[in-house]
Amino acid sequence: MPVRIFLSAVSDEFADYRDRLRSDLTRHNVEVKVQEDFKDYGGVTLDKLDLYITACDAVVHLIGDMTGSDAKPASTNFILSKYTDFTDKLSPLRESLEKGLSISYTQWEAWLALYHRKALLIAKASDEAPRGPKYVPTDVSRAAQQIHLERLRAVERHPGCTFTSHDNLAKQIAYTVILDLLANEPRPPEKSQVLQPSAAPIVEAPIGPSPAATPPPPISPEKPPKEFVAAHVTPEFLAGLYAGQAAKYIGKWMPVSGPLLEAFGGWPFLKEKTPAVTALAQQGRPSVIMVFHGEWIDRLAVIPKDQSISAHGQINEIGHSKIVLENCELIDSVSAEALIAKAPTEPATPEPSIPKP
Repeated sequence: MPVRIFLSAVSDEFADYRDRLRSDLTRHNVEVKVQEDFKDYGGVTLDKLDLYITACDAVVHLIGDMTGSDAKPASTNFILSKYTDFTDKLSPLRESLEKGLSISYTQWEAWLALYHRKALLIAKASDEAPRGPKYVPTDVSRAAQQIHLERLRAVERHPGCTFTSHDNLAKQIAYTVILDLLANEPRPPEKSQVLQPSAAPIVEAPIGPSPAATPPPPISPEKPPKEFVAAHVTPEFLAGLYAGQAAKYIGKWMPVSGPLLEAFGGWPFLKEKTPAVTALAQQGRPSVIMVFHGEWIDRLAVIPKDQSISAHGQINEIGHSKIVLENCELIDSVSAEALIAKAPTEPATPEPSIPKP
């Protein structure tokens, strides 16, 4: 089953962002839906939204300065009758409805995602982010969006990222929700491959002049030496640390290995390419998200999904469910073993826990 993502955005403000994000994220195993995909089931708009969001795995909710069209009373009454406990579970919404405050269809998309316990990623546009040609915010719409954010914060849902451009948004979305969902996707059992001898006769090729040697790639400026973590420091070890304990590992390098998931990014942008983001398929373990830059983008692109790789990267973020490695580089298995052998030796005992009050 593909991972299904619903893109929630006000068309007049973010239509171009939504369309490009849909194109960037769609893969054979990632299906992206938008409100324009709705089929006419004969129901009210919120019922159509509910049907689509119920079938999705995650909702990406873009927030800017415009609210979009307010939900009509018939839609609001229908959804509240369909789910009689809706406002009990999401009390900030009940308070707004009791005060007679308008809630737009786009804002409802976030609340439907929360009610159905779908992953909700809130992405907030920075002031300098380009907007669509129909972008006409007002003081009223800006205030309504601020109230919307406050309602979401009341249920501990905060913007997970702030985007400044189309490419920046695509990177940050792929960096989080998509790879996390793919990492938890059921994987088929690996099949062992047995090489069979070829039945074709061996033909000796005539000896000719050696082909011209391919010039080596230009040598990049020398970089400072990499400081690697000790051999016992694994993603599982890092995920179990408190924030204060984990801070000393930020900026250090760590080797990792495992089957490769889908890669996103690497799109042409000006004279360069946007970073490529991928992850290791490790069900039941912290997600290891890797970001590749420069020459490594093209090298990563030729590696098929599910192939086991070894790489090392600079620890950028440590969470209980996710480790993010920046500036990643592919390495062969011999190099990986050498890195582990050369890693500084530290006691493999876990760090002392900070007593909880």
